[in-house]
Amino acid sequence: MFYMGLHNLPKISQSLLGHGKRPDTPTAVISRATTPHQRTIVAPLNEISEAVARAELHAPSLIIVGDCVKQRDELAWFEEKPLFGQKIGITRPAAQAEPQIRKAFELGAQPILMPAIQIEPIKDWSEVDATLQRLDEFNWLVFTSVNGVEAFLSRLWEKGGDARQLAGMKIATIGTSTADALSKYHLRADLIPDEFRAEALAKAMAPHVKDQKVLWARASRGREVLPQELTAAGATVKELVVYQNLDAESFSGDALQALDDRQLNWIGLSSPSIARRMAALLPDSAKEQLGKTLRIASISPVTSAAAKEAGLPVHAEATTFTWDGIFEAIEAATS
Repeated sequence: MFYMGLHNLPKISQSLLGHGKRPDTPTAVISRATTPHQRTIVAPLNEISEAVARAELHAPSLIIVGDCVKQRDELAWFEEKPLFGQKIGITRPAAQAEPQIRKAFELGAQPILMPAIQIEPIKDWSEVDATLQRLDEFNWLVFTSVNGVEAFLSRLWEKGGDARQLAGMKIATIGTSTADALSKYHLRADLIPDEFRAEALAKAMAPHVKDQKVLWARASRGREVLPQELTAAGATVKELVVYQNLDAESFSGDALQALDDRQLNWIGLSSPSIARRMAALLPDSAKEQLGKTLRIASISPVTSAAAKEAGLPVHAEATTFTWDGIFEAIEAATS
């Protein structure tokens, strides 16, 4: 085995041949080993230099010479990962993208962080603080994002309250990720719809909210399906903005470089606002590659509709409306 010998490969192979190695000795060169960029070239010793030159492998590389190379077909588990070699744009806010970055690596993909929105605290907490003083007036508390859970419940704690102030309320969440966020505060969701979208949440709540007061801890912008449907079902809905959902101004240098080099394979869209902002941020050169070297994966039909309305074609759509569902849709589309 030779470490960091890529540029000297012709000399190495000729020296080995000159000292008696058989010309047909199995030889492998592994470029960028253990990363999603890993590439492996296998050839007889007397042909390996030409094969590597044709493949345009990059340093750092390992050179392995000997019969052990024959075991590669049985042991090449890393390159068999379902999304091996794919570069996927993660469009969540940077501070919240760690689970998706970790998942991408687990599947063999290279995550490229390219947030399309930013999550910021609201500037004026007066309405939130006043509402926290009268939580006993409400029958239901609704969360449609992890951000809403964090913003609302952390503010409750900061103002001297805790979970006891929610004792008379039932809690509904739009999906399992939002429900899981409650566990940090030792709370459980009473209602989670089968499909993780506002329409399904409203349908699940409708039979239970007639003549009831519902408090929705929400973002500064978003769809109005939930309050409209719950009001139609006989509820009184108070919408309480607990965090700001803002457009990102631009992509990072790494993301722009990946787009310029046509190295990005997929972009995941996880909300209508992200879809619309992505359409505005993508340079024309990248849009020209959509459906060719670059494809779009959407988290749900609602997000797909927003993407298409903004001019972005959707090439894969999740059936489970989570980021794991996005990865599954990409896997299905690339298999």
